[in-house]
Amino acid sequence: MRWRIVIAMLVALSVASMPVIMATAIADGNGGSVDLWAGQHTDVGDVSVHNDADFVYVTITTIDGWSICCLHVDAAVNLEDIPQSNGNPVPGLFTYSPQLDECVNDITVAIDNVWEPGTEIIIAVHACMKGECGCVVMLDEMCASLPEQTVFTVCWEGNDGIGLMTDSFMDVSVDYRMVPGYYLCDDMEQTCCEEDDRDCQTSCVCPRPMGVVMPGWCMEPYNIVRKGVYYDANVYCSTGSLPEDMLNQDNMDNINYLLNQHWVGTWVPELGMAATVNDVQIAIWNMTYMGVDLAPWITWMEGMYNEDMVAMIFADAMQNGDGFMPGCDDVVGILLDPVRDESQLVLVEMPLCYIMTCSGGEETAWAGYGVDSEIGQFPGNWAMYFYYTVTGSD
Repeated sequence: MRWRIVIAMLVALSVASMPVIMATAIADGNGGSVDLWAGQHTDVGDVSVHNDADFVYVTITTIDGWSICCLHVDAAVNLEDIPQSNGNPVPGLFTYSPQLDECVNDITVAIDNVWEPGTEIIIAVHACMKGECGCVVMLDEMCASLPEQTVFTVCWEGNDGIGLMTDSFMDVSVDYRMVPGYYLCDDMEQTCCEEDDRDCQTSCVCPRPMGVVMPGWCMEPYNIVRKGVYYDANVYCSTGSLPEDMLNQDNMDNINYLLNQHWVGTWVPELGMAATVNDVQIAIWNMTYMGVDLAPWITWMEGMYNEDMVAMIFADAMQNGDGFMPGCDDVVGILLDPVRDESQLVLVEMPLCYIMTCSGGEETAWAGYGVDSEIGQFPGNWAMYFYYTVTGSD
């Protein structure tokens, strides 16, 4: 028997070309569909059936964030013709077992219609289901774990022409205590599912910067930090309290937005060029020193940036970055404020820790009338099947 996955357009074409009645006749009169049950008692979707002269179409649609990660389907007139072992169905031997490259929320299977109109058939639908997945950002926990002070040094500046971080203005080497520890995951992973009434699977991602070197940016256009000089500095998470003397603090959310747009190296067709680290650096200064004429302080950068590119980067951040909070796979700005007077306030990019949680985990599901029904039960276990009556033309 040949089985095929079809899309709605194929169904529509079949309807248009065949003089048949497109009717649904689930045997128990369930309004044309049965439920898809995960773990015996959780309704995770609906299964509907209809047919034309050529195919019987079985459509599975999930609900409540569940998705189908594997699927096995079979159909026959007699129950014994569905592959079984000691009364238990064997989904791996079902006629249709597609290899799904990714989990899906709906799928339609077309079965060759070899039955006469009025024939009652048995359909078995087995699926591997995965619950809704989400990301729990550990921003507050990560910021709370930072030390109040650290030691840093600049090990490369953007104008050197060499360095590890080619997409930032400078490399900043920090004390190891600045690096988020995996212990954050150990603490948080245990509590992320406490309020979920189903099983919960978690995985924690706490990416570390390259060693203790982080991409960095200057927050002030005039003060300096020198390569190879070690600075004691106060540490500030950019989403919390900031240095008292920092100007335009309200623009910090816009700067965090900018950091996560990955401008450096991005080709801008209307300007016919790619953005550079200097373009991004000056856009940051335009936000920290908004309304201040930067020209006297950046004469040394003349010819090293493009004013139109700077304007574009700045406008994007100001228009779209209000209220921005970093999320999964993002970075957050950490401010290093040197204790030494007249030293540069430095911003470093730190990857966020986060937890991926999937409510419900992975469950086996069967389509049918429910475990308490007197019909549609395989003899060996709680696996289900349902009936469908093939319809015909006038």
